[in-house]
Amino acid sequence: MGFIGAAYTTTVTSFTSLIIQYYFFNKQLEIKPYLYYILKYIILSIPMGSSILIYGMYSSPTYITTLIQIIGGAFIYISSLLFIKDSLFIELSKRFTQKINIRIK
Repeated sequence: MGFIGAAYTTTVTSFTSLIIQYYFFNKQLEIKPYLYYILKYIILSIPMGSSILIYGMYSSPTYITTLIQIIGGAFIYISSLLFIKDSLFIELSKRFTQKINIRIK
């Protein structure tokens, strides 16, 4: 089974850890109001992850392929955030460009 078994074990362990952390964190702070925001970002990550996987399946494993996957995935995710006009992303973008403009002057 080798590395595939290790991948499954890591996934199951991470999911179990997530459930335990959710249980204890929910005792201290109500999480339900934040689930909408979390779900929004999870849904936006699906096209990004799908494109990365599809490109990886049809390309040979090289450094260039990995670089294209990273750049392409980031482009798809950022485009998705801009498409839905995510307020947090827009605010962070404005702050980032302001800091860049200050340093350039």
